[in-house]
Amino acid sequence: MSDLSQLTQQALSLPFIDRVRLAQDLWASVQPAEDETSNEVAEAVKEAERRDAEFESGVEKGVPHDEAMRALRKSIECD
Repeated sequence: MSDLSQLTQQALSLPFIDRVRLAQDLWASVQPAEDETSNEVAEAVKEAERRDAEFESGVEKGVPHDEAMRALRKSIECD
């Protein structure tokens, strides 16, 4: 078992409130700092809005959460 797998298992065994706090801390660590509001962030927002509009209009269909997570885990070899 890899270090990441072990860490994940340990994190998942934490009490609910601790998992929430950990998730918040991890999410904050991947958010750009206020001074990093660059074209890259603006482009990501623009792309997210475009995708949302396609979904809302019916041009694109959604993917069930479990299917999306399975594909994501497979793509990063986390299965």
